[in-house]
Amino acid sequence: MSVDVEDNHSLLHKSIKNCQEAQLLLRDDKTLHLTDGTVNRMDDALSLYTQALLDQTYYNECILVDQEFLVDSAESIVQSITDELEKPFKFQKVLSSLCSKGDNILSIDMKECLLWRCGALLYMFSHAIKNSKGNLSLPNIKILQILEMGINFLIRMLNLRKLSKSEEGEELICNDETTAELIKQGIYSDTHVLAHVYAGEMCYWHWYYSKDGVGSCNVIESRSGKSDQNAILSKFNSCSIGLTLLSQYLKIVNGPLKHCGWDTKKIEILCNILQCQK
Repeated sequence: MSVDVEDNHSLLHKSIKNCQEAQLLLRDDKTLHLTDGTVNRMDDALSLYTQALLDQTYYNECILVDQEFLVDSAESIVQSITDELEKPFKFQKVLSSLCSKGDNILSIDMKECLLWRCGALLYMFSHAIKNSKGNLSLPNIKILQILEMGINFLIRMLNLRKLSKSEEGEELICNDETTAELIKQGIYSDTHVLAHVYAGEMCYWHWYYSKDGVGSCNVIESRSGKSDQNAILSKFNSCSIGLTLLSQYLKIVNGPLKHCGWDTKKIEILCNILQCQK
């Protein structure tokens, strides 16, 4: 094992211990008055824990991708990684139930990174399944489950800043017209652009694998744990959701990002196919 990997394991172990101790402290006394110092300590512990998870799971993801997911129990490993990356949200939920500042303990950047990593991993796994020529054989119902979970993660990521600004009543102040337009459309980085493409393409694959009549697996609502997590997911329709995501992508890359080299040909083809299925 390399030094870097050993360091990752050591950091992960220490961070998990920190968060476990913090959670036990809160669990032992539900009426505990959380001072600013205590909240700051919880913030530090959760941030350290989350970063350690991101580092360690990235190492595991790279092994899967390098081997094109052709490893024993690839599906279980992918599930394990996404489960690990969701744990910081569970810690935050505990803290949120105990203090008003709990909702802000996990930064929006961290939340976006966690959701992006889950969605992107499921996209890559789905892509590998589609191109494996039978080497990664899974039942259609299982593939649909993987796709719906991936789409859910990416849409949750895309909605994070929209929800935050709506709740805070923030007004956009920006002197650069292009930047202002991107922010209005929820684009804060290249990752947000890619999230539209990945989620939209997974919607297309979902439609493709649904053609045998299997239909939706109804995993999105149970996975998120919130029936109102996102209106677009309240009734899963791969064609409608895919068109919404891919059309938004085309609007962005044909507008403010027109001269930035983003591809449109493939996405236009997918949009045409999905449009014909409505």
